[in-house]
Amino acid sequence: MNSSVLKANLFALLLVLLQIIAPIFLRPLINILGYGNVLISDEYIFLLIPCILFIIINGNSLKKTLSLKKLKFIDIIIVIVIAILCQPIAGFLSELSSIFFKNPVANALEKLSGLSLGFMLFFMAVTPAICEESVTRGVILYGYRRKNIFTAAIVNGLIFGILHLSPQQFLYAFVLGTIFVYLVRITRSIFASMLCHFTFNSIQVVASRAYMSGISSQSKAVLQGGYNKGILLLYKFSIAAIFFMAVVMLIKYLHKLHKNDNYLNTAVEKYSEREYSSAESKKGIVVVEYSPLVILVIIYILLMLNRYL
Repeated sequence: MNSSVLKANLFALLLVLLQIIAPIFLRPLINILGYGNVLISDEYIFLLIPCILFIIINGNSLKKTLSLKKLKFIDIIIVIVIAILCQPIAGFLSELSSIFFKNPVANALEKLSGLSLGFMLFFMAVTPAICEESVTRGVILYGYRRKNIFTAAIVNGLIFGILHLSPQQFLYAFVLGTIFVYLVRITRSIFASMLCHFTFNSIQVVASRAYMSGISSQSKAVLQGGYNKGILLLYKFSIAAIFFMAVVMLIKYLHKLHKNDNYLNTAVEKYSEREYSSAESKKGIVVVEYSPLVILVIIYILLMLNRYL
């Protein structure tokens, strides 16, 4: 049995449970520390610290587990471009989700509107890039190191989406999470997903500040004027589809640049295939490995039903 997968799934389940109970401990501190400081504390206390403890307890190498490898200059450029291209993709998925669910990010931004741009960037860009990436594209992805990249990306994206504990954020978090996995697997560096995450969120923060300042309100009115929501959503979908294809092409190009030095090599993939063949003959092993993930999904669905229905 590939115990690393079981450990990764158990760790993901633990983190989500911590995120569920975190408000019980942090809510009383909002009046004392402030809304922004409490949210930052949540990330470091209930994500980063468990991540570090998990690595220490399992006796793993920090550098190996988190894939701490320096990025090449061309990798940095490609990752930044991908982060920019992901904006309309996430925008469409967020708009689609907002039809059914409220957007918690908008509420958070409104509460933080009086804070400096620097603080907002630290809270919404730097902190998630460090804490969320260390957890998902670090510890959890390391647990899936012997699985093929597609399986690792889908599961990681699923966990990343659930970790946000918001159905409105789930779709775009899932897609971004899968993209981030490909970046890390190809470059063998978590700094790829950290940089992409940071750049993506930074653009969101700056755009939101511009919107709240009234800079983009007129342009929004122009875009929406004369169009119903369905037509606008269709327009955003067409733009998102084009940008998604561009992201796929860039990921393929990045893969080509690293085809001789990444761990998508055939030796690893063949190992994974043998692992899957063995697992298929022992259905119980698969059930045990993924049972925490199934429990995680069930808890998430029940929690969201309780909150939004």
